[in-house]
Amino acid sequence: MSEENVEVVKTMYREFTAGNIDAALATIDPEVEWDEGDGHPYGPPVKGLEDVKEKVFKRLGDEWPGLATVPEHFVHSDEFVVVLGQDEGVFKPTGKKLSTGVAHVFRVRNGKIVSFTQYCDTHAWYEAMS
Repeated sequence: MSEENVEVVKTMYREFTAGNIDAALATIDPEVEWDEGDGHPYGPPVKGLEDVKEKVFKRLGDEWPGLATVPEHFVHSDEFVVVLGQDEGVFKPTGKKLSTGVAHVFRVRNGKIVSFTQYCDTHAWYEAMS
């Protein structure tokens, strides 16, 4: 099951990057638990895809046009998929660039992402936003 779970996560990244938002969202369970990480400006954690879309994705899209997570490594075990990569983007209100390492931890069940937790340098986010 681990390889299938990696493919679900890869599909999500690929579809977001291609701008196929509906296809990307189709990989996420409607009851997902989403945590941008301790101290992250887009916290606190939210539950449910509708809240994730409104409180996280919409805000990111409005404030960080073109923001991308560039996945570099995928590590998996049972229902967990860990992605190591880079966040790259420019904060629209300040014009400042963000380029920082990131670790994303996904839990995948029955072909859907049921939880997400991010570990990143929140200071880099705040610096770009100030």
